[in-house]
Amino acid sequence: MRRIPMLALFAVVMLLSACNDGSRFTAESWRQADPLERHVFVNDLISRRVLIGKPRREVDMMLGGGYRQADYTTWNIGADPKSGRQQTLRVDFSKDVAVRASVQRAGE
Repeated sequence: MRRIPMLALFAVVMLLSACNDGSRFTAESWRQADPLERHVFVNDLISRRVLIGKPRREVDMMLGGGYRQADYTTWNIGADPKSGRQQTLRVDFSKDVAVRASVQRAGE
């Protein structure tokens, strides 16, 4: 009887891992990746809220130089594998602290 719940749990874990279309973000893996292939890290970076609450200086150290504006910075992350549209990671700042991270796709 215990075998069925264990098999069900295993199936759920496998299904969830198959749904993950990216790689786990680390500052080192981000810096080593081709800038146009960094889209593989973005789902993890956003879902784990890695940047939220960090000072702008620390975000810049983690991600490297981006296109800096007064209240946000963007980084090119390559094309969306499904649509082919170019994407950018946008991090919004309030008083130089990261408050939001999102993906922007060209044409949306």
